[in-house]
Amino acid sequence: MQDVDDRVTTLLGRPHHYAYVTSDLDDAVESFVWRLGAGPFFRNPPMALQNVASPHGPAAFEHSSAFARHGDVAVELMEVHHAAPVQAERAFAPPHPRLHHVAWVLPSLEYGVRALEAAGFPLYLRAGFGEIAFTYHDARAVLGHDLELHQDCAALRGFWAPILAAGESWDGRDPVRAPGPPKG
Repeated sequence: MQDVDDRVTTLLGRPHHYAYVTSDLDDAVESFVWRLGAGPFFRNPPMALQNVASPHGPAAFEHSSAFARHGDVAVELMEVHHAAPVQAERAFAPPHPRLHHVAWVLPSLEYGVRALEAAGFPLYLRAGFGEIAFTYHDARAVLGHDLELHQDCAALRGFWAPILAAGESWDGRDPVRAPGPPKG
């Protein structure tokens, strides 16, 4: 199993962030702040994403999220309110909390999609907002979690820049910040 993970890392490079799915976003943020020292978190309200598609039929994806830096690692926490089709619904289903996905940012989203599908990690959901586009791939049977790919773009870099910068000099004050960083 490790060979597949190494091959994906070779194809895609270093992961960008790790995401955890939870049934209570506020509790998860509090736990990451007080138990792990991650922060500050930029919390976003529930959001129905745009351009949602799935090879399995009509698709939808709505979630609340919070983003932070934890040392050298970027972290996303998500509470999913609605996901369709059934492949997406299952991907976000309990048990919670748990690692949901490891994410990469690539110059070519379609290259990454082809690489993951060739490695046996099928795409089950495609979505985005504005210029930001991403895909989710089912890797649970092999890795125990899914994979996410993002198309590199100015809006994505602009989204993450204040999160990563805030984490560099964070002194523990104001652990949750809203409404979150600009969305490009």
